[in-house]
Amino acid sequence: MLACRSGAEEGNLDREPALQFFILSTFAPLITLAMTIPGSQQKIILRYSTEWADIAVREDQIVEVQLFPKAYSKSRVSAVINKIKEITGRSNLLVLIKAHPKSTVTIDGLNSVFSKPNITYSTAKAYVLPMAWQFAIAKTARLFFKPKKPIRFFRTHDAAETWLSSFRGYGI
Repeated sequence: MLACRSGAEEGNLDREPALQFFILSTFAPLITLAMTIPGSQQKIILRYSTEWADIAVREDQIVEVQLFPKAYSKSRVSAVINKIKEITGRSNLLVLIKAHPKSTVTIDGLNSVFSKPNITYSTAKAYVLPMAWQFAIAKTARLFFKPKKPIRFFRTHDAAETWLSSFRGYGI
């Protein structure tokens, strides 16, 4: 069996040896275990990078997604969400999505963000949108699509974290 221990994470990884083996054997070149998120006290237990986003599963079970300065079409939105589903293997997630100031979304990408398959994989999603135009588009889209799952948009990381952490205990 592969041994992967690092400080406080020692107990977490040893409880799921089959999962540990699967993760390390499948994603070893792309994963970093037990890192600290800059500006946060949370430890990352799994990190995966794609050409569209960095995805980190934190020890508090929040999935943090950092988007890159790209245009997100339907296929890119779906690719990021499918990767989150694949690496976590769960559907009751708390997801924190941080947009880059130069990230954009196409009309079909926006439709994809609010589509049923891409809404139902999480318990709640918080988006950190640094630009006023990103925030305005997202708020307008939420009013138009009326998603059944909680989705909120924030200008600051701290506000998004606070709101998202209020959902702990809802099947998480």
